[in-house]
Amino acid sequence: MSNVAIDPALQLAVRSCLALLLTAAARHKLGDLARFRSTIENYRVVPPSVAALISHTLPALEVVLAMTIASGMFPVASGAAAAVLFTVYALAIAVNVRRGRSDLDCGCMGPASAVPVSSALVVRNVFLVVAAGLLTIPVSARELTLMDDVAIAAFTAALAACWAASERMLALAPRVALARRKTHSGAAHERSRFADIRSRFAPARPS
Repeated sequence: MSNVAIDPALQLAVRSCLALLLTAAARHKLGDLARFRSTIENYRVVPPSVAALISHTLPALEVVLAMTIASGMFPVASGAAAAVLFTVYALAIAVNVRRGRSDLDCGCMGPASAVPVSSALVVRNVFLVVAAGLLTIPVSARELTLMDDVAIAAFTAALAACWAASERMLALAPRVALARRKTHSGAAHERSRFADIRSRFAPARPS
């Protein structure tokens, strides 16, 4: 029998973060189901008829998981289900990254937050799989203290801020890369132009 156990403060912090994430994801998707369905179809991993079904059931599943995880009921089952869900997300994104479709919106947080698929998103979902997997580990017998509550609240707020910042950075990454390419292209053009002008006015070499 395994003696591995997770500290209750850590488990509660993970539960809080995952519940918050799943709630936000479901809310954004429900804000525009038609566009979310289009996003799923654009992944080209399921037929359109299945995409229509997923577009309606996935937000509902995220809501149910968020509520179950937040309540602490069935932690093993909810943690395992969330891990499977995040694994499916990671695989769908990885397939399209492999196809070179860097302009595809991941649909992670719904139509309101357009973030193109990338290897970074695959890694992020793997991190979520690990986090969800922590909920399947038994909790050690320890009473939570006031300091635990403060630490959990601070941890959740800090992670939410980091997540929002990463979402913004991932959304802006293609624009930044495009701006850099334009800058480098413009600089190369100016160097070529300067070299051409200098060659015109350079004194002719004596024969």
